[in-house]
Amino acid sequence: MSLFRLLLIAGLSFCLVACKQQTRIAVVFSNVDELQVDNSVFHNGIEIGKVSDLSLYHDGVLATIQLNDKVRIPTGSTFRYEHALLGTPAIHVDYSNQQQYLSIADTSIGQYPKKLLDHLLSDSSKQEKIQQSIDKIGEGLSELAEAVKDSGTIKK
Repeated sequence: MSLFRLLLIAGLSFCLVACKQQTRIAVVFSNVDELQVDNSVFHNGIEIGKVSDLSLYHDGVLATIQLNDKVRIPTGSTFRYEHALLGTPAIHVDYSNQQQYLSIADTSIGQYPKKLLDHLLSDSSKQEKIQQSIDKIGEGLSELAEAVKDSGTIKK
């Protein structure tokens, strides 16, 4: 009888680990730059999952997310890809107030932010200011080169 109990306990333990259904959800982004498998998924600064797969999907990228145990994401939540200046890029989830939750069959559309330069160049008044600044820098470099040349410190 003790062998039967041991086998029963081993079988139940295995089933708890192997049969446990973990939630995977899919999010489509227009681009994910340097996002990689195993990058983190966050909600309010807490890791709630990992990117488990990346694949091409029409004109975008399908990111499959493996959620941590007991994490449920309300339908209508927002998935944002965020560039990392110094660290690794990640996906951030802003929960909605919905009472229904995403399931394995659901696919969401993620938000991919413009890069800083794209954002700056999208506004024509900012474009003009940037161009003026670049022109001033060019003029300053030309004046500096001319001054150095006139002082004789640069040999031809």
